[in-house]
Amino acid sequence: MKIIKFSSTQFEDMANITSQVYEYVKDERIKDGEILLQTPESSVGITLADPKNKDMTKDYLKALDHAFPRFNGMQYTGPSTPGIKAAMVGQSLRLTVHEGSLVLGLHQGIFAADFGGPKKDRMIFISHVGSILKPGEKAKGSPLLKAYNQKITEEERKTKEEEKKMIEDMRREYREQHPEYFKNDGKSILKEHMKPENRPKKDNK
Repeated sequence: MKIIKFSSTQFEDMANITSQVYEYVKDERIKDGEILLQTPESSVGITLADPKNKDMTKDYLKALDHAFPRFNGMQYTGPSTPGIKAAMVGQSLRLTVHEGSLVLGLHQGIFAADFGGPKKDRMIFISHVGSILKPGEKAKGSPLLKAYNQKITEEERKTKEEEKKMIEDMRREYREQHPEYFKNDGKSILKEHMKPENRPKKDNK
């Protein structure tokens, strides 16, 4: 068993500890098995969330605060609220390791949520069960996970292409319906048209 440490910078905060867990898998040379994360901190939870979403922390904490507010109107809900939030998130997490690599999706990262900060050196215990890579054997990574991630990547690419085409179709339709706002080269003159000096003058009479 080893210890992962993280710090929170505000009363409620989230820290991405994914790289520390990957490092543990690498250092312990785990091939196939499970990782167990568990915190002894009463106001800390452990969860999976999307590290690519820049608003994830704000949205995650806002949603929990809506369900379990720190203040009910002007009344403080009590010191038990941080612990309740941590319990709802979960204070342990079990993850799979296959062919020497963590099984995490493209939009999954491992996060520690602190509901009683700001504090330094918050602790999470990490341990594992399973097989170990033999001397000289290298981690290959899960072929099932690779195939799944490729599938998700292709679906996201198609979705972006469809969204791009939809936006282009809407813009083309708008240009066709409002040719007065566009020059012969198709560029919009709407901004120029809306400048104060170009707006129609009101009749003050």
